[in-house]
Amino acid sequence: MSMEREDSIDKTARRRESRLRKKQQLASEGKAMNRATANQKKKQKKAKESKDEAKALAKRSEGFGPNPPGMSKSDRKEKYTKKAHEKSAAKNRKKQHKDTVCFQCREKGHAAVDCPNNDSSNKICFRCGSNEHRLDNCPKGSDRTGSLPFATCFICKETGHLSSKCPSNSKGVYINGGSCKLCGGIDHVESRCTIADKRASYFERKKRQRDEEAIERMGEYGGGVMEEGEGGDEIGETEEKIAKKKKKNVIF
Repeated sequence: MSMEREDSIDKTARRRESRLRKKQQLASEGKAMNRATANQKKKQKKAKESKDEAKALAKRSEGFGPNPPGMSKSDRKEKYTKKAHEKSAAKNRKKQHKDTVCFQCREKGHAAVDCPNNDSSNKICFRCGSNEHRLDNCPKGSDRTGSLPFATCFICKETGHLSSKCPSNSKGVYINGGSCKLCGGIDHVESRCTIADKRASYFERKKRQRDEEAIERMGEYGGGVMEEGEGGDEIGETEEKIAKKKKKNVIF
């Protein structure tokens, strides 16, 4: 009986030792695996850092990095100010053309002159054919009337006129309908309306006329030069009358 019990105790002890050895073996294998994984991650991180440093160095050598060699503080300021202005201008253009409908592709968000479907013929001056400026800056005239031999109409596909002046276009520049709020025309937008120019020139003429009248009236009292104790009340009265003149509303 005692022999069987001793054998049983020995078997139990051996099993415990076997399980303990297996645990220790698994633990050592796990540690080794963790070490290998950690080393691999370190190598990958180091390789990535080296790659990033090489890219940064290449950019700096080309002058596009944050601190290119030989670049002064004022140059950096000018560079980043220019970048900020370009970014702001692009953002403003995008916002400005948010509801603009392109004449060429009929998509919203840009004008025909900036259409991505434009070919090289649409990126030149429609009046003289130069690729150094657009029609708005042409030295031969920036107006959109008259002969435009280098313009191609998006509607009839003929040359010599813009789509807004096309005889086959009943809506003018207003693709979705509408007209100029000042004169009711459909061949131009409000900012290009000649009525606005006439109105501005009219008010300029009236202002000039009022100034001339004021100078003439001042001249009646010594050419506007007042000696001490002479004509002060008369001049003050005249200026007060001029200031109280009612402005006339002119309707075109």
